[in-house]
Amino acid sequence: MKVTFKEWKVEDHLKTPEDRAAYVEAAAEEGTPDAMPDAFADVFRAMGNESAAIACDGIAAYLRATSEASSGRKRTRLCALS
Repeated sequence: MKVTFKEWKVEDHLKTPEDRAAYVEAAAEEGTPDAMPDAFADVFRAMGNESAAIACDGIAAYLRATSEASSGRKRTRLCALS
């Protein structure tokens, strides 16, 4: 049996304001410094605002870098909400 994979993007699933609000709320509950800007980047992409998403990506990257530098360990981004 052949297995095929399809690209999955969270922004394709954040269609309504309620979906976007729930996604940001879940990110807030995650508790990591970069969760909120990552979530806002996904929401901005879902709304078609790529420039705001890029800005949020930059903030998240900065927060990850400063967090890794202070803790001495690397962290990977996980996406667990659809």
